Amino acid sequence: LSVLLQLPGSCAKLDVGGAAFTDAAAAIVAQLTQLRDLGWFYSPELTDVGLQQLTALHRLVKLSVFDCDIF
Repeated sequence: LSVLLQLPGSCAKLDVGGAAFTDAAAAIVAQLTQLRDLGWFYSPELTDVGLQQLTALHRLVKLSVFDCDIF
């Protein structure tokens, strides 16, 4: 998943999903500080811990989370 760090700085919108997108993946996505719109779908291993890591995305205007293990 570290290949996501190669996305250009102009990438402001990203949708991810699936079993590979866990709390550990959230730590990687949190480094994409240029994101303004993030969708995270069908990832049962994303928990409150991963969501907390995404708070580093200060430019984020929209966050959509669906079918994850967040309470």
